[in-house]
Amino acid sequence: MSNFKRRFYLKIERIYLSFYYRLLALCKFSFISFSTKIYCQKGSNFKIGKNVRIRGGGIITIAPGSTLILDDFCWVGPGCIIYCKDYISIGKKARIAHYTSIIDHDYAFNTQVDFDTYITGKIIIGSLVWIGNSSIILKNTIINDNSIIGANSLLKSKTIPHNHIFYDKRESVLKQIYGK
Repeated sequence: MSNFKRRFYLKIERIYLSFYYRLLALCKFSFISFSTKIYCQKGSNFKIGKNVRIRGGGIITIAPGSTLILDDFCWVGPGCIIYCKDYISIGKKARIAHYTSIIDHDYAFNTQVDFDTYITGKIIIGSLVWIGNSSIILKNTIINDNSIIGANSLLKSKTIPHNHIFYDKRESVLKQIYGK
C-alpha cells in the first residue's frame, strides 16, 4: 500500500474514532466540545464516565495500547492538553482548570536525538482534586483525593498525599551586574 493510502486510511480511522467517542460520551450524558481535537488510534482505550465535561480548544491524544480514564462528573477546562502513551486516570469530580497540560511520557534521548522512543509513566489523579490553571502534570505523578494543585505548578514524579495543597512557585533571580 502506498504511503498516501496508508495516511488516508489512518486519517479516516481517527475521524471515525473521534466521532465514536463523542457519541459514546453523549450516551452517558457527557459532553466533549467539538472544538476539542481527539486523536485516537485503533487499540487505544478511552473510558469516559457519566456527566463528564470537556471544554473547547483542547487536544486529547491517545496512543495505541494506552488508557485514558475520565471518571464520573470530572471537568476539563478549555485549552487543556492530554497526551497519553501509557496510562492516565482522572477521578470522580476532579476539576482541571484551563490551559493545563497532562503528559505521561518523555522522549528518550541517550546519545542521539530520537523522537520515536519514549519513557512512559502513569499519572493518577484522584477524586475531588482541583488543578489550577496552566499547571503541568508529567509522568509518574500521583495526586491523591481531596488535594489542590496551585496555578502554574509543575509536577513530575511526585506523590501528593490526601487532603493537601501543593504549589510550585519558582523564585525569580535578580542579580546586579558589576562593572563600571
